[in-house]
Amino acid sequence: HDFKSSITGFFKRRFDTDMEEDWVLYSPSVMYSVSLLIRLLSEPKDKVVTFNPMYDSFFTVIEDNDRILVSHDLKHENGSFAIDFEELEEQLEDASLFLLCSPHNPCGRIWSDEELRMLISLCRKHGVKIISDEIHMDIQIGKRRHTPILKYLDEYDQLYLASSCSKTLNVPGLIGSYVILPDKTIRDRFLFQTRKKDFLNSVSIFGMYATMVGYTKCDDYIDQMVEYLRENMRIVEAFIAKELPDLSFQAPDATYLAWIDARRVPFTSEQMQ
Repeated sequence: HDFKSSITGFFKRRFDTDMEEDWVLYSPSVMYSVSLLIRLLSEPKDKVVTFNPMYDSFFTVIEDNDRILVSHDLKHENGSFAIDFEELEEQLEDASLFLLCSPHNPCGRIWSDEELRMLISLCRKHGVKIISDEIHMDIQIGKRRHTPILKYLDEYDQLYLASSCSKTLNVPGLIGSYVILPDKTIRDRFLFQTRKKDFLNSVSIFGMYATMVGYTKCDDYIDQMVEYLRENMRIVEAFIAKELPDLSFQAPDATYLAWIDARRVPFTSEQMQ
């Protein structure tokens, strides 16, 4: 109860999102959760859509699970990235899963309420389930605010969230993450796989404790860290603008990753490496 309530309480307090404690399950890592959910929610050779540029493990986790990767290239405009919804709808027509990163890694976009509603309505129309990796949710450094995917459960019930406090609190080595699965059938199958097949019954007590303390007593730390990162991004932005005219960079909405555009540099990628 202490573990689950720390997570539901955090989402309610920080993101005004209600969820039931029963929906929360322990998992050793977010990518383990994503990998298992892909297997539980789709069949081999099914198409899985995800945005590009993307965290490299998203591509491999799809292909290594014998699913077909469908890459949606985000449109680069005004120093930011946008979804081409017309093209996306065509890609969703014969897919079974959409793998979302929210906020997005690496370009740092926080998807707006309008974008998320549009994405969900297209997925609902075509019967595509959504797995949302929200590990960067606390690191909001721009003006836009993050909305957890489960805020939209009233609109579509095939939504599955995986996250962890490990990025926010820098505790990945303590091992521990969670999934929030409103669908009881999938929840039961997730538990059967982790406990009975993979024997992940023993939770890392350090990771669990870090989550409970982090999500109940560390709001001030999170707020200060975000402020610190915001200033780091401002310094990087100013330095690049002044010293490195071949590069361009705009501080992202979220994440601690500075996604710098180096396409105007007169060297190939290999030469730069």
